[in-house]
Order: sequence, then structure tokens, then C-alpha cells
Amino acid sequence: MFRDDQQSAAVARVLMRSVRLSHLWDGDRPTAEAVDLMQRGGGPLSSGQALMLLVVFDLWNGEGHAQLGRVLAVLDATRLQLVASLLYALATSASAVDDWLEYNAATVV
Repeated sequence: MFRDDQQSAAVARVLMRSVRLSHLWDGDRPTAEAVDLMQRGGGPLSSGQALMLLVVFDLWNGEGHAQLGRVLAVLDATRLQLVASLLYALATSASAVDDWLEYNAATVV
């Protein structure tokens, strides 16, 4: 799993940036807007953005309730690979998450 809250927040920022929602994560925590959107299942966001927000909250505090079937059906190949590689890193070690962060922080636009 994550080494600490800072590592978890860094992952959240990368995932949010991947769907052009980096403004929803303020440093080490979600913004009030992010919490509101999560509670509304994504509200006006696109289905991919809303689902990624739910995935991030699942990783952050377990409250996103993203369904695996929806993740597989909705996320495009790039975002699905991003989430899948993160899950593999999480299953491996905190150092593997560091490697994931180093690679993706530089490549995710």
C-alpha cells in the first residue's frame, strides 16, 4: 500500500491530472469541490472524469465506490493502464509506487 499520506496524495494528483482535473486536489488533500463532486457521483463531469474521481477517492479513503466493471467499460486504454499499473505497484511495495510516481509524474499530461 501507500507509504504515507503524502505518497497517496501524489498519486491522486497524477490521476486527477490525467483527466484534466488537477485543480480538484490541493496539495495533500481533495478540495471541497472534489468532495462535493464525489458525493454527487461526479455531477456534471464526463463519465471518464467522474469515474477517475471515484477511483481516486477509493484509493484515498475508500469512499469512492468505483465499480470494477465500470472502470473496465468506461476508462480509455491510457487511463485504464494508468490505474492498472498503479494497482500492481501498490500490490508490490511503496517503493514500486515511488517508481510509478516518478514515471507518471513526468509523462501524464
